Amino acid sequence: MLSGSITFNEANGKIDQLKTLSIAKSAFLQEVDIKEWDIAERKLPDFTKEDVIVKFNIQKGKPLPKAFLVSAIIICC
Repeated sequence: MLSGSITFNEANGKIDQLKTLSIAKSAFLQEVDIKEWDIAERKLPDFTKEDVIVKFNIQKGKPLPKAFLVSAIIICC
């Protein structure tokens, strides 16, 4: 294997992580009624960290945890 390269399985894992993050970000933006991620990051920095968002293991069509959203909405709005 070449230096700096990754295996096919590692690449698939990274792609899955990016998909999960994208789904979680979209769900979060929809729930807090903010149109763009950079705005959400400025208004809600503690709630938009990747490790915080991803830990909920969001799947398309499933809601974010209510307690998380209520806390974010109270701070934001």
